[in-house]
Amino acid sequence: MHYDAYTNVLGIILVSVSMFAIVVFHLISRKSNKNKTLWMWLERTSWLAGITGAIALLATVVQPPISSIANPASTPTASTSLPSKSTSDVDRSLAPTTGSPTNPAVASTPPPSPSSQSKALIVNITMGGSGKVGPNEYKRGSAPGAGVNVYSDQGQLDYNCYVAWKLERNGEVLKKSRNGACISRGFTMFSFDENLGRAGHYILTAEATTDDGSSGSKSIEFDVVD
Repeated sequence: MHYDAYTNVLGIILVSVSMFAIVVFHLISRKSNKNKTLWMWLERTSWLAGITGAIALLATVVQPPISSIANPASTPTASTSLPSKSTSDVDRSLAPTTGSPTNPAVASTPPPSPSSQSKALIVNITMGGSGKVGPNEYKRGSAPGAGVNVYSDQGQLDYNCYVAWKLERNGEVLKKSRNGACISRGFTMFSFDENLGRAGHYILTAEATTDDGSSGSKSIEFDVVD
């Protein structure tokens, strides 16, 4: 039981006993002539005790309980719980927004170079029939000759087009030559001379190029037999 409860009980007891004593002592003092001064003194003392008890009761009613004054932290208080925020969230929310929205960068395409504008050429090699003894065979020592016809997307090419020849036998380069045009017109453009004098496997390559950088090549394979 707390201190203020004891004070209430004590005050009630004092007031009750004092009131009872006051009535008793007052009646005795009026009816008895013997020791009348003593009974009057006891009556006044009872009044004092009653007043003291009344004051104690009044103090407990007017003032807050002593326990609540001594320990204010025990008084329940309403608290509002706010959601916690991590430091990183606070930093992000306070961080200033820099820059402004920009449109996606559009990659600019550089103008095509002359080499990128070039197109592949179609090259056809035509060999003569002299000394031909099979579908892809020529007799040793023959000189059939060869020519080319070169085509682009604009049609057959004539001048401003150049042909480089290369003749190989069994992987060995036997002859190289060049022409200043890309059309044979029925004339021999590449002469074998004496290079077909030995039997073996031959490869003839014609590579054509133009002034605008277009190019193309063609190779044919044949055998020279005895």
